[in-house]
Amino acid sequence: MLGTSDLVAFVLTADAARAKAFYGETLGLRFVQQDETGVWTAPGGDCKVAWFKDPDGNTLSLTQS
Repeated sequence: MLGTSDLVAFVLTADAARAKAFYGETLGLRFVQQDETGVWTAPGGDCKVAWFKDPDGNTLSLTQS
């Protein structure tokens, strides 16, 4: 079922290289890199997501669509 569907997943990780290998090589998902400011733009450019940490270290995101 997933093979015919568009899929977007966001993964927070402490080891980017290891996570990229697992999700790309093991699960076969395509990696789409964030820009240099940490903003991810969806294919087609109609949605942007930015991640940041709050004072307690929680990762939060803002989405512009």
